[in-house]
Amino acid sequence: MTLDQIERRVAAARRMHSHYVPFVEHCERILQQAHDLGWKVALMLNDECSVRRAESLLGTHIRGDFQASTPLSRLIYGI
Repeated sequence: MTLDQIERRVAAARRMHSHYVPFVEHCERILQQAHDLGWKVALMLNDECSVRRAESLLGTHIRGDFQASTPLSRLIYGI
């Protein structure tokens, strides 16, 4: 999943859930972490419930849509 796809999904969620913008932004940060650092690090940095809520709200599946690790996560976390 690319950053453009994430942004389109977040924009749609913001329109649909305008009263919950902070929650939508938190979900966006989780997906950006998964994009930049891989899903393993995103699961380390966020609790399981938050990740599942982000997946549900934005229609993604972290383990299927993102790589397990990235060059950046290997550099920072050794994963």
